[in-house]
Amino acid sequence: VWIKINIYQNISCGNITIKSKADRASAPQAQPPAAPVSPTSPISPFIPGTPDTPGAPRTPLRPRGPTCSYVLPFSPFSPLSPSFPSWPSTPGIPILPMLPLGPAAPGLP
Repeated sequence: VWIKINIYQNISCGNITIKSKADRASAPQAQPPAAPVSPTSPISPFIPGTPDTPGAPRTPLRPRGPTCSYVLPFSPFSPLSPSFPSWPSTPGIPILPMLPLGPAAPGLP
């Protein structure tokens, strides 16, 4: 179950990243005036749909961006699992079975 949860977090995180990239690509095409907003806040491309707020919504999104990418590399690495703050009850208990289960999954038919 822990592996499924870990994969689910990785997938949802990846979806968020993909959406941001898609929006970012649409930002310059849909809104050419977004150029002056870029210097105001480097996170502007993350939210092209909010031109009214150049920095307000991007402030809370800024930590979400790195947090997502930070979880992506940690998801595949089992020993780094204890870093997840979402599992305070089990800091290392589920990680032990995760190590053998990870490589065993592809090996099984």
